[in-house]
Amino acid sequence: MCLGKITGKLKNKSGFGWKVFDTDGIGNLLTEFQYNRKVILMERWISEIDYRDYDELENSGINMGRDSYPFGFHIFVRKKDAISWLDSDRSQVVKKVGYRKAHTIGWQMSVESKVIVAKEIKVLE
Repeated sequence: MCLGKITGKLKNKSGFGWKVFDTDGIGNLLTEFQYNRKVILMERWISEIDYRDYDELENSGINMGRDSYPFGFHIFVRKKDAISWLDSDRSQVVKKVGYRKAHTIGWQMSVESKVIVAKEIKVLE
């Protein structure tokens, strides 16, 4: 997932939203990162750096010229937007998550959906 447009920067904001997760077919939630398919630990705060792709560990974020932003979990503000992001060709679910250390807000690439990018999440339901 990448932001198509950044609309603001945040300073350690916390809250809740909706996240799309891949699943492994037996109920485990998986990360969204392309190469590093780790199982999401439930009922605890997790940091994006522990789930980042191996080829991204030395980078600090997404470079889009003026619209660069640090890596993080992408969280939809509205549940209906997360549902619309589901890919029918993959095993995916939408879960409510808490987030903290949010740093960027913007529009998700290819859809008109507001997304917050945060360093940490916790699956709530």
